[in-house]
Amino acid sequence: MSLTLSKRYRNLKSDYQILSDMIKELEGKTRISEMDNYPQHGSTSCLMHCIGVAYMCIKLTHALPFTRFEKKEMVRAALLHDYFLYDWHDPQSHELPHAGNHASVALRNASELLELTEREKNMIESHMFPISFSKYPKYRESVVLIVSDKICALYETLRRHGCYRGHYLEEILVNSGLNFEELKHKKEKN
Repeated sequence: MSLTLSKRYRNLKSDYQILSDMIKELEGKTRISEMDNYPQHGSTSCLMHCIGVAYMCIKLTHALPFTRFEKKEMVRAALLHDYFLYDWHDPQSHELPHAGNHASVALRNASELLELTEREKNMIESHMFPISFSKYPKYRESVVLIVSDKICALYETLRRHGCYRGHYLEEILVNSGLNFEELKHKKEKN
C-alpha cells in the first residue's frame, strides 16, 4: 500500500514539474505573462486563474488513476484557455457577451503563436460548456478542464483575496521562475 502511495506521489510531483516547465515554455513563446494584468474572479488575475486551473486538472486526473490522460496537452490548454488578453469587466474592451465569445478569442490568440493539437483546440474552445453549447467537449481532458475551470472560478469568487497564497501552487510558480511577490509587485506598479 505505501509503495502505491509513494509511486502516486512521485507521479504527482512529475506532473507538477510538467506544469512548471510548460509555464516557462509558454512565457518564451506567448504573451502569457500579460494575463497577470487582467482581473478574472475576485482578486485573482487571469494568469493565476489559468495556473490554478492547470493545477486542478492535475489533481483531478490523479483522482481518476485508472484513466489515461495526455497531461502535457491538458496542462498547455489549461494555461491558454483564457488567453483573451483584455479586461472582461470593461464592456468597451471586447465583444459581448464575454462568456460566449472569450473561448474563441483565446483559441485565436493561442493559434496565432503556437501550433495546437486538435485536443488542445477542443479543450480551449469547449471550456465554457454548457454556456457555449455549440462547442462541446470531445476528449476526456476537455471534460477535466471544464470541471477544473468551474471549481477554480467558484473558489476564486468566494475566497476573493489571496486564494492561492501558501498553496502548493506557490512552489510550482517558484520552480517555473514566477513567484507571488514578483506578481504582487507588478500589480502594484500598474
